[in-house]
Amino acid sequence: MAHAALLSGLALANSGLGLAHGVAAALGAECRVSHGLACAVMLPAALRFNRPKCEKQLAFLGGAVCGEHSADAFIACIEQWPGPLEFRNCCAIWG
Repeated sequence: MAHAALLSGLALANSGLGLAHGVAAALGAECRVSHGLACAVMLPAALRFNRPKCEKQLAFLGGAVCGEHSADAFIACIEQWPGPLEFRNCCAIWG
């Protein structure tokens, strides 16, 4: 089990998971929320933070996902994305 944990840690450390994922770990520990929900809540903020460095990629995703070829459109779509839980105001609920 220790070896599996080591390999898991090495894989995660080298995969470049990003800002939303990194912050979600702390949110999960401090606020006792699921990791997936914390990632979903943090994703729009992470996209806005990273926008200056990946404008073209976000615009491409905006065209593919939202039908409008812009980074702002993609981020807006992600913020409004429907899911099984209403998570837009979770940070206020968590405290």
